[in-house]
Amino acid sequence: GAEANETIDFSLDASNMASLAGSSEASTADRLSTIDEALSQLTQTQADIGAVSNRLESTASSLSNANQIAQEAYSRVMDTDYAAASAEKARLDLQKQVTIALLSQANAQKDDVLRLLNA
Repeated sequence: GAEANETIDFSLDASNMASLAGSSEASTADRLSTIDEALSQLTQTQADIGAVSNRLESTASSLSNANQIAQEAYSRVMDTDYAAASAEKARLDLQKQVTIALLSQANAQKDDVLRLLNA
């Protein structure tokens, strides 16, 4: 079957099959009945296998869809992390530029005060 450890059993009664070999005791009707039973069992087994095959195909399709969704989600996470890292770098670069500008102004003011005192 479609589940783990699930099987499909198929067997034909050997004694019935032996009666087809030409035993004089078996009538033609009995032989036809035995053939009909074997065909019925075979048809049922084929139907069981078909049902299992359909379930397996459905499961494979579901797993394929889940895999695609997981890959898309992973891609979005990776893209998001890249965007966040880029934004953080831009923030740090701006902070560095502001710090340099403030230090330059502080040095310039210090030089202006010294010039005023020396004048």
